[in-house]
Amino acid sequence: MEIRAETYVRISAKGGAFMSKKKNLRHVLRSAVMNSFRENMDKKDLKRKGEAEGKVFSHGSKYALLDRINDFCKTLPAGMKLEDIEECHILNYLDYKAKTCTQKTVDEYRSDLKRIGLCAGVDLSCGRVYANKKESEHRGAQAVISKEDFAQILEYCKEHPSGSATAILLEAEIGVRVSDAVYGIHLAPSELHIRAKNGKWMTRPITPEIRRIIDSEAFKTRLVGDKWYGPKDASVNKYLRRLQEKLGLEYHSFHDIRRRIAQDKYDELRNAGLGRTEALSKVSIWLNHGPNREK
Repeated sequence: MEIRAETYVRISAKGGAFMSKKKNLRHVLRSAVMNSFRENMDKKDLKRKGEAEGKVFSHGSKYALLDRINDFCKTLPAGMKLEDIEECHILNYLDYKAKTCTQKTVDEYRSDLKRIGLCAGVDLSCGRVYANKKESEHRGAQAVISKEDFAQILEYCKEHPSGSATAILLEAEIGVRVSDAVYGIHLAPSELHIRAKNGKWMTRPITPEIRRIIDSEAFKTRLVGDKWYGPKDASVNKYLRRLQEKLGLEYHSFHDIRRRIAQDKYDELRNAGLGRTEALSKVSIWLNHGPNREK
């Protein structure tokens, strides 16, 4: 099936149903996702029972789906109801994204919409939409930000404190995924307990530098009990992009910073005398990857 980019129409919701006191489509979809999430659900057990479909197992996945709903609903006519969504609406949205996004990203958005539909009890699936760009200019393990560029970013973040700046400063010390950094950090007396991808937990000792960060006002204003509520992951990446433009640096994502931290960790272990395989294995475990990920 040929998907045509020209079919995409972005329709403003201003003054329409999005302003209504009744539950609009965006609210209905967001509520469905929220109701499908519960902390500490046993994903493996539910899969074994055939009951995992329509469930959301992590904060990162939950917020990613909520962001997708916000973006998708902006493209729909005002006043549309859940039962009014047709395949053409989904294809139009994905086709618009396909003009600038990579194939991997378009496939992820398609998967997100299907998962949202499962949560809401409707079919939001469609055939594959092909992107104009096959792959990103910077992808894979080679997409690592340079030490010099990262040093400039850290210096700016220290001098201009904010929620996103704090997330980046923390990343320099803990090397986690962006969703883990903003949704998963819990404070303990001497450690950070971090809820990571697929509900797995990881820990980082509170070093003097981490102590300086968590004692800062920018960190404390987002601390509720023992949990830190950072900005949305998309907001942190947007902040990072704008900061690199401001500083005249080549663009790298938050994940490229994680690769920088991983590379430095690997170099540290090699300099301590560990062999290549052992160093890779230890870095993989430190990054909270699954078994055999180093291969």
